[in-house]
Amino acid sequence: MNDTPKSEPTKPAFSEQSFRLRWSLRVLLGVITLACVLFAWGSYQYHLGKVHQDVGQRLESLFEAKQAEDEYWTGYVDVKWTLRKTKPIPVVLSGHASQGARPTRRPDAPIVLADVPNWMKWSGSSLALERIRSILIVSSDSAELLDETVEQIKRLDQIESLEIQSVPITAAQLSQILSHVEIKSLQARWIPESLETIPGMRNSSLERLNLSHTRFSDSATADLPATLIDLNLERTAVTDAAFDQFVRLKKLKGLNLKRTPTSQAGIEALRAKMPWCTIEWEAL
Repeated sequence: MNDTPKSEPTKPAFSEQSFRLRWSLRVLLGVITLACVLFAWGSYQYHLGKVHQDVGQRLESLFEAKQAEDEYWTGYVDVKWTLRKTKPIPVVLSGHASQGARPTRRPDAPIVLADVPNWMKWSGSSLALERIRSILIVSSDSAELLDETVEQIKRLDQIESLEIQSVPITAAQLSQILSHVEIKSLQARWIPESLETIPGMRNSSLERLNLSHTRFSDSATADLPATLIDLNLERTAVTDAAFDQFVRLKKLKGLNLKRTPTSQAGIEALRAKMPWCTIEWEAL
C-alpha cells in the first residue's frame, strides 16, 4: 500500500487582496477626513480674516466721515495689522499755504502707506493670514460714533492691543469689549466716566492694563483678572481698602499706584505682602 503525501490545503487567493483593499480604504478615508478638516480650518481662517478686514475698513470710514463733517474735529482711529509693511509718504496739505493749509490726516503721527507683502498678493492668502494687531482711538467725543466703534470692535475674535485716550467710554462698554474680544493689552487713559465695576474683565486674558487718570475705584479692583502682569492705576481713586485685591494677583510684576489716595504705611505693608511685584508710589 503506497503512502501518498497529503497536499496542503490552499489558502483562498482573495485573502491578501482583501487585506490590502481594506487598508487602502482606510487610508483613503483618512486622507478625505484630513482634507475636510483642513478645508474647514482654512474656511474658518478666511472668515476671520474677512471680519478683521471689514472691521478695519468700517472703523476708518466712521472716523473719516466724522472728520469730513467737522474739519476741526481732532478725533482719529489708527488700525495696525499683523503682516502689513509700512513706508513713509509725503504729508499732503489741503488748501493753500496763505490760507493756513493743514494736513489731511492728524499732524502728530507719521503718514504711512500700508500694504501686504507681495507673496500674500501672489498666493491670495491675505484674508486667511492677515489680522488686526492693534487699535488706537483718540478724542472721540461723539456718543453715536463711540457706540458704533464699540459694536465694530466686538466683532473681532482677538487683538493684541487696544488703546483708548480721552474717550467717554463707559464701564459697561469696556466690559462688553472684554467679554467678546481676547485682548492682551488694554490702555484706557483719561476716561471721564466712572469705572466702578467692569465684570467683563474678570475672565479676560489681559496681561497689561493701564487705567491711569481715570475714575477707577476700589470696587472695580474685584474685577481685575489673575492673568495681569503689569497694572498702571496712577491718578485713580483706589485706596488702601483695595490692597487685598492686589495680593491675589500672583503673576503681577509691576504695579503703579502713584498719586492715588493711598497711605505710605499701607504701601509698605502691601510691598511686604507682594515680594514678587515692584510697586511704584508717590504721595498724592
